Amino acid sequence: MASRPTPRHIVLAVARAGALGALTLIDPNRLSGARKHLYWLGAGALTSAESLAGDQEQIPGTRPALAVGITGATYGAQDLLARGDKWTMDFLARRGVRHPRRWMAVLTAVGSLAITLFEARRDSALQEARYVWDGQDPVAAEPLPEDVRDIVTGLLDTVDGWGVAELRAQLADARCRNSNGVIEFEIPDDAPTPLLESYTFPATGTFERDGRTHVIILDIDEGKLAWLSQLTEPSWEDGDPEPDWSWPAAATLSFAEGSA
Repeated sequence: MASRPTPRHIVLAVARAGALGALTLIDPNRLSGARKHLYWLGAGALTSAESLAGDQEQIPGTRPALAVGITGATYGAQDLLARGDKWTMDFLARRGVRHPRRWMAVLTAVGSLAITLFEARRDSALQEARYVWDGQDPVAAEPLPEDVRDIVTGLLDTVDGWGVAELRAQLADARCRNSNGVIEFEIPDDAPTPLLESYTFPATGTFERDGRTHVIILDIDEGKLAWLSQLTEPSWEDGDPEPDWSWPAAATLSFAEGSA
């Protein structure tokens, strides 16, 4: 089956494309005072959203800092960007293009939409390809084991907010793949999602095994349950006997608010 963007991807892509197109219709060189500051803050926020959309290579928890950094860099470069905008419009006008700003707005929106949907399709294909070895079919998702369901329920019951209601609803229909102490969830496309998009859930479950403390963490990606994984303290190093990654009974865990 061909990989395709989910309805969530499409809605977000259209929203970003529309916002970027609308922003392009505004001539930043004619703005002053508060409107000028709001324009460049908005441009920075949109640039940040476009840059971070679908980025799976970030260290967990760094997305807010990256967003602030990109927004600040865009705001700080406003004079240079405004000169570039003027040069582009003058260049198009000299080439006989009527209403160059309107054309640029259309091209910006269409380009953003195409890139975002392409990246969503690519990410879906890569996600599927992760489970293909030696030409075999992708590993099929299986029903969620009850011990894993109980662990996730315990984590969600530890804190309020953070999209807990939506994540509980997702858990009801979740399926999964299990590999070496990592559960990867498969959530239906039409499942409810929280406003927060990608984050490590702020609760952990801990237990002792073979002289190590195991810490269980839950990651959310694109508003959906993504991974349940284990860390060990002390950390497992190459050359050491591999820890037992099997999942304990939820009743044996100590749940606490906070991240690992």
